[in-house]
Amino acid sequence: MYTELTDLELLECIKRDDVNAFEALYRRMWEKLFLFAQGRLKSKADAEDVVQQVFMNIWEQRATKNIVGSFSNYLFTAVRYEVIDHLAVMLEDHQQRAHVEAHILPGFNETLENLLAKEMDKEISVHIQNMPEQMQRIFRLSREEQLTPEEIAKTLAITEKTVRNQLSIAVNNLRPLVKESLVLLLILHT
Repeated sequence: MYTELTDLELLECIKRDDVNAFEALYRRMWEKLFLFAQGRLKSKADAEDVVQQVFMNIWEQRATKNIVGSFSNYLFTAVRYEVIDHLAVMLEDHQQRAHVEAHILPGFNETLENLLAKEMDKEISVHIQNMPEQMQRIFRLSREEQLTPEEIAKTLAITEKTVRNQLSIAVNNLRPLVKESLVLLLILHT
C-alpha cells in the first residue's frame, strides 16, 4: 500500500503517527541519502549517523513539519545541512580535524573553486553586457577572437588609439572583479 504513495502522501501519514509510512519513506530514501552523505564525508559510519539524524528529526517534528515543493529535495537539503553540522563537530576534535583536512576539505574546496569560477564568469559576462556597445565589441574581438588592436581597428574602421583606449577602460573596469575572485581562490588554498 505505501509503495504507491508519493513522498508527500507518506509525510501526511507520518504526521498522523503512522509508523509504517515512516518505515516506507525510510526504505525508499535511505540509500540515496546515505550515498549522498558518504560522498561528502568519506566515511560510512559518519554518513549513517547523518542520515539517521535526519530521519530522527523528521519523526520528532512530524506534527509540525510543513514542506512545500519536493520532499526529496527537502531531504537532500536536510542531509547537506546535517553534513555541515557534522563536519563542524569533527573540526573541533584535533584527531578528526586532520582527517577532515586531508580527506574531506579538498573535495569541498574543489567544489567551491568551480562555483567561484562559474560565478566569476557570470559576473564578468554581466559587466561586459553593460559596457557601451562599441567597447563591448572591441573587448570581445580582443578576448574571444584574439585579434590584435591593429586588426580590431581595421575590422571596425576606427583608429588603433581608440581600440587601445577602449580596451584599457574595459580591463580597468573588470580588474576589481577578477582581483576579488583571485583572492577568494587563494584563501581556499591556504
